[in-house]
Amino acid sequence: MIKSNKSKLRFLAIALTIFLITNLLIPLSVFAEGTNTPKEEVIYVNLNPDGSVKEIDVVNIVELTQDGKITDYGDYQNLRNMTTTDPINYTEDTINIEAKSGKIYYEGKLNKNIIPWNIHLSYQLNGQDITPDKLAGKSGALTIQMDVSKNENCHDNFFNSYALQTNFTFNTENFKNITAEDATIANVGKNKQLTYTILPGKGINTTINADTNNFSMDPVTINAIPLNLDIEVDESELTDEVSRLFNAITKLDNGTGSLKDGIDKLENSTQGELKSGVNELDNGAVKLQNGMNTLTSGGKQLNTGTSDVKNGASQLDSGINSLNDGINQVQTALDTLNSQSSTLVNGSSQFKKALDQLQSALNDVSASTEELTKLTDASTQIKLGIDQLVTSSEELQAAVSSDGLKNVLNQNGLNLDELQAKNVQTVQSIQNQIEQLKQQIEQLKKTGTDTSALEAQISQLSQIVQLIGANNTVIDGTKTYLDTVNQNISKLTEGAKTLQASYSEFDLAIQNLVNTLSDLLNNVTELKEAVNTLVSEYSKIDNGINEYTTAVSQILSGYGAVTNGSQQLVNGSKSLKAGTESLYVGSNQLLSGLSEANNSMNKFTQGTKTLGNGVNSLNSGVSKLEAGANTLKNGTLTLKNETNGIDKKIDNKIDEMIKSISGEDIQLQSFVSEKNTNIKSVQFVLKTDEIKAPDKDNTLTTAEPKLNFWQKFLKLFGLYQDN
Repeated sequence: MIKSNKSKLRFLAIALTIFLITNLLIPLSVFAEGTNTPKEEVIYVNLNPDGSVKEIDVVNIVELTQDGKITDYGDYQNLRNMTTTDPINYTEDTINIEAKSGKIYYEGKLNKNIIPWNIHLSYQLNGQDITPDKLAGKSGALTIQMDVSKNENCHDNFFNSYALQTNFTFNTENFKNITAEDATIANVGKNKQLTYTILPGKGINTTINADTNNFSMDPVTINAIPLNLDIEVDESELTDEVSRLFNAITKLDNGTGSLKDGIDKLENSTQGELKSGVNELDNGAVKLQNGMNTLTSGGKQLNTGTSDVKNGASQLDSGINSLNDGINQVQTALDTLNSQSSTLVNGSSQFKKALDQLQSALNDVSASTEELTKLTDASTQIKLGIDQLVTSSEELQAAVSSDGLKNVLNQNGLNLDELQAKNVQTVQSIQNQIEQLKQQIEQLKKTGTDTSALEAQISQLSQIVQLIGANNTVIDGTKTYLDTVNQNISKLTEGAKTLQASYSEFDLAIQNLVNTLSDLLNNVTELKEAVNTLVSEYSKIDNGINEYTTAVSQILSGYGAVTNGSQQLVNGSKSLKAGTESLYVGSNQLLSGLSEANNSMNKFTQGTKTLGNGVNSLNSGVSKLEAGANTLKNGTLTLKNETNGIDKKIDNKIDEMIKSISGEDIQLQSFVSEKNTNIKSVQFVLKTDEIKAPDKDNTLTTAEPKLNFWQKFLKLFGLYQDN
């Protein structure tokens, strides 16, 4: 029996760790031959970087004690004898091998990619989801989420009986600040190795955080093996601990009697003079409180009245001040108005003279539109002339060009290009004749014959060549001249079009101006009549202004008496306001004293009520304490009765818990086929693909070489090294 549950669980964890370390180093067991050939299965599962299954290879291990026949079952894509060259006969799902005694290894790839666990690996970089292929070579804040759960599409015996050991390896040159709450982190050379142990029947959902630079990651490896623990438990110490607990419970039961006696004495004391005296004190405090409330209420009414008087006096003073300000403003305005009377009279006189001048000027204006009509007609003629210029220049441009000349000559039966070509041919022909004549002359000179006639003919032919060449030169010059003139005419046409567009806008502006001036001339007559009327009526306004300024002077002389009376009213209002404020201050002081007295009285009354309530609460609490003591006594008795045999119950519960994870009574079965009934062991080796950063110097990546059985076997136990 172990000392406590905690020590028992600690022992269990140590045993589990020892098992996981040593079980991987145990040599493969030797199996005896039976009716169905006994065998071991090693399941190699190749995973994608996200945890999904890529392919499953199975290595079957059979040991024969004598030469014989191996019979096995499974749904394979292909099979390979790894030990000898003996053929494998595979029909439907049945395997037959004629083999010599000893160990035989053969492997095959399964058709179905289903394993007992759902494994999902997801990645985030800087808080954003990212696929493994996109993650390679990146840098930033990395999060890896691993989720392992039961695959409902596979037999649950493996999930409930097999423990998983999962390893992540991180190169510390590429990973910093690695945190993983559920992992055991160890230093392995320059790497950090994270190990997760997942018990049978359990899954895991965990997170790894790190800062990565040029991300790449070695394969994630997962080993799945049955968890077999053999734990011997010494029960003597647990029995001693339970006995001591039972003795303590007995002492607690005995102590509840003494507690109940003391509670009975306390309850009797709360029913006597203490409760009676508190009631009398409470009644007197209530009466005193009522009188104080009445006095405080009267003080509040007095304070409210004085406040109203103060506010009224303040408002009256404010109104009188406003009235005085208004009277002073009127006085100032009258002074200003009177000082401007002369300016107003002079201004009115000047305005009347200006009206007379305007009336005279308008009478001299002649409202005639004849000149405006001439202006619009002239602009229209100019516009038409510009339009004709544009049309003529376009026609001239079309006519004056080398192409135009060719068209005219063609219409008259002469093709200028053919003429030039024939001229060239003619020149070439004549030059050939000249060369022949020159040869004849040379021959004749040798014989002494006269060659002057031939030389004269050569001279004539040379003149014809010059004439024809001049003809072609004239044709080319004519073309060049016409094309140059055509370009200049084109510029003239463009300028004429620009002038046409600009003058169209100018003509439109002239038309609008003429219309505006016509309307203005039509309104001149009405303006003259209005000015004449204004001149006639303004004489009356000028006389009224003179009378108005005289009246303002008279009002100003009598307004002084009003301002003097206003100032006396202001002085009296200030005295009234000061008196009401003093009254209000005294009322506030009285109300403050009453409030403090009332607060003190409230505290006193509340204290008497609290004291009464405290006595009542004490009485009630004593009753509850008595009831609680009875309940405690009954509970300790029940606890005492219920704890009889608790040592056996605790030991049985711990044994049950250990049995649930120890792997006892595991019924081994084949992962490959239910027809394989003689199975000695099944082991799973799972590995993800490596996530490799792109090579900066060489973008071509070399595929990972396919390992044979022995290489896989050595790599499983960390003994294989890549060349």
